[in-house]
Amino acid sequence: MSQEYLRSILNYDPESGVFTWKEKIGTRCPVGGTAGSIHHRGYWNIRINHALYRAHRLAWLYIHGSFPDLIDHINGNRSDNRISNLRMSNKILNGRNQECHRTGKTPGVRSRPKIGKWEAYRSIGNKYKYLGTYWTKEEANNAVLDSIYG
Repeated sequence: MSQEYLRSILNYDPESGVFTWKEKIGTRCPVGGTAGSIHHRGYWNIRINHALYRAHRLAWLYIHGSFPDLIDHINGNRSDNRISNLRMSNKILNGRNQECHRTGKTPGVRSRPKIGKWEAYRSIGNKYKYLGTYWTKEEANNAVLDSIYG
């Protein structure tokens, strides 16, 4: 898949993150219609020439002209494919920007119920760096993400 070919068959709106078809390629794909469908894990998938692509990877290709190894959704919303919400990543950084599946806990954030606040910390090697105490879980999570991504 090349950037040139992608741009010839799809339009991409970087403000909304939505792809639309430029040409009719089948009965389910009218010109101007939204391309793809949402997967049960939350990602938008788009089928092009019998191959399935994740929309966030196509968005990166559309704008930057390449497919990096990993692309991270900054806000954690897998269906938010605005280019401002995407960044190149690696397995370690991508894993730190996820909520744990089974427990629902955010890595680097813990509740302090006695004081009604949330504590943020970050592991660096075998040590933990304290990042502060916050009123909400979201503030604590943002502190963790800011310490990772700057």
